[in-house]
Parts: sequence; structure tokens; C-alpha cells
Amino acid sequence: MKIESAFFCDDVRQETNGKLIFIGAYSQDIILQSFPSNLMLHLIICAKIGSAGPLKMEVEGTLNRQKIMGGELEMQIGKAGFGFLPIPIPTLATAAGKLAVRIRESGERWKDAAEIEIKQNIAASPPPQPTSPTV
Repeated sequence: MKIESAFFCDDVRQETNGKLIFIGAYSQDIILQSFPSNLMLHLIICAKIGSAGPLKMEVEGTLNRQKIMGGELEMQIGKAGFGFLPIPIPTLATAAGKLAVRIRESGERWKDAAEIEIKQNIAASPPPQPTSPTV
């Protein structure tokens, strides 16, 4: 498998005709109101897949280089070629920082799949009000 690109989203659904719907796709940063925060993200890997059949892989996620999730999954690949691989990424964000995910097919080396910054939304304080001249 060759990773062409990847992105994070909140959810992915498949229609009866096979089309995938990506909900809440992140183009830059994930902005949270507070920490800790539980997220159920999905990593969508766009990849060239060498052959049809079962695809087994390991997934590991880190936040600020500390492992926060990991596991194994198996997908059934219908045909070789370009495809989307949706991978659930349950995340407990305890602080702002870099969320990174890597994958490894059975017996192969780890591949960096994607990374994204998690930031806290700090509301700007209101602008100062002009003062009235005193008479």
C-alpha cells in the first residue's frame, strides 16, 4: 500500500450505492473549547492498494509524542488500485499539541499517515471601550 494523502474527519458513512460521505473534515487544525476532551475522529487514508483481499494493519496515535491509542484492524479490499481507507481514531485530548498517526501493514515498517494540530479556542477579550471626556 502506498499512502497518497490523508485527512481527519469527525465521521464517515457509506451510502447504499457505495459512495462515502465525510462529515466534519478538518483542513487545518482541530479547535477544542477545553481539555480534556474525548474525540471520535476518523483518519481517511487515500492510498494505492496493490491487491484485493484482506488488509491487516496496526495503527498507533500519539499526542505530543506520547502514545494515546493503538490497535489492529482488518479490512476487505474489493479490488486493487486507488481507494479510501477509513480508520477510527478514538482520542482523549488532554492538552494542545500535535496528533500524529502511523500505520503498519503486517510484517512491514511503520509509515507516517497524518498529523494535525489540536488547539484550544481562547476567546479574544473585547476591545477596549472609548472613554468619554470628563467635563
